[in-house]
Amino acid sequence: MIKQHKQIVRTFFHSVAFAIPIALALFLSGHRNEAVGFAIGAVLSLFSLYSLGVCVPALFRPGANGSASALLQLLLVMKLPIYAVGLYMATRMGSAAAFAAFAGCALVPAIVSSGAIGKAIVESNRGLRRAAAMHGAVEILPAVEELARQVAELKSDAREPLTVSSQARAVREGAA
Repeated sequence: MIKQHKQIVRTFFHSVAFAIPIALALFLSGHRNEAVGFAIGAVLSLFSLYSLGVCVPALFRPGANGSASALLQLLLVMKLPIYAVGLYMATRMGSAAAFAAFAGCALVPAIVSSGAIGKAIVESNRGLRRAAAMHGAVEILPAVEELARQVAELKSDAREPLTVSSQARAVREGAA
C-alpha cells in the first residue's frame, strides 16, 4: 500500500513538472488560449489522479463496510460537474483551447504509460538493470565525520556510571 501511495505521489509530481513548463511555453510563445486550455485539462487530469488515488484506497481499505462500492459510485458521479465546468470553459475559448485541454487531460495517462514503458525497458535489458541497481559511493563530508565522532563520544560518556561526590547527603525516605 505504501509503495502504491509513493507511486501515485511520484506520478502526481512528475505530471506537475511536465504540465507547468508546457503551459508556460505555450503562454510565452503567444498561444494564450491554448496555454489556458492545456492548464485546464492538466488540472482535471491531476484532479482525477488525486481523487482516485485517495478515495479508492480510503473506501476499499481492510475492514470497510459493504457500502464502499455505492460510495465510490456516488463520488464518481459528483466529479462529473467539475469536469463539465472545466471542459465547458475550455471549449468556450475556441477549438484550439479545447484540443489543448484534451492534451492536458492526456498528460497523466501519458506519464503513467511512459513510466511503465521505461520500467519495462530497464527490466528487460540486463545492462540497464545492472546500471539502475548500482549506486555510486556516497561521499561523506569531513564536518559530518566530525559530528558523527562527537556523537559517538557523547554516547560512550553516557554509558559510564555517574560518580557521586562524597559530600552528597544521603536522602532517606520518610525523613522530615
